[in-house]
Amino acid sequence: MRALCLLAVLTFASPSFAKCMSSYWEVWPAAGSTLPVNGRVIIGAFGTATGDVEKLAGFGPALVATGHRVALAVKQTNVAEMKVAQAVLVPVEPLKPGLHYALTWKKTPPGFSLPANWNVAASRDDVAPTWKSAPVALSGEHAELGCGPADNAFVKVDVDDETTLIRARVLRGAKSTEYLLPWKAGERLAIGHGMCSGAFVPTADVWTLELSVVDVAGNEAAAPGAALHFKSLDPLK
Repeated sequence: MRALCLLAVLTFASPSFAKCMSSYWEVWPAAGSTLPVNGRVIIGAFGTATGDVEKLAGFGPALVATGHRVALAVKQTNVAEMKVAQAVLVPVEPLKPGLHYALTWKKTPPGFSLPANWNVAASRDDVAPTWKSAPVALSGEHAELGCGPADNAFVKVDVDDETTLIRARVLRGAKSTEYLLPWKAGERLAIGHGMCSGAFVPTADVWTLELSVVDVAGNEAAAPGAALHFKSLDPLK
């Protein structure tokens, strides 16, 4: 069973699945990619590292390039329902066009050793991404895996920019949980968890899903159409 746990992989590209290990860090966008002048980064973690995500400002994150250092402010922290968390970090002043920045810390969070560096484009990005069509609720899946079940509802999403994230907000009565999820064109967006972790834990009762798309500059567009409603893993009939 332990071997099966270690076969599952945690990456920001698939936050519903994780190695059954004590902790893991992740960074978005990928190292080496390009940020606009008003870009931002997201730091996520699994397991015991989620506690450090919740106090990430205390580690003094900053972006450093030749001749320029800019502190990163924690704009938002999302604590998921099953052992993952993420923080949105925003530079306190604009990045400089054409420079290459690396993420640094006054005190490195325990276990953080990922490459985190980006090139900066020549200008700002102030244009929100566009939905090509309204999201569609799909049938969910339950799977018994080596270290526990994977439970996911699914949604079809179609946006004009695949480098964006989907902001998913699950509402159950007065309670809500929010998380930024990656997506891939032609693949279903999973709303749930793998055998060891995940953003959401779908419940047997009725719950509501609100979606919007967010790009690396923070430009955001709400999904067209009404919110989606589920009962357990499947669309509410």
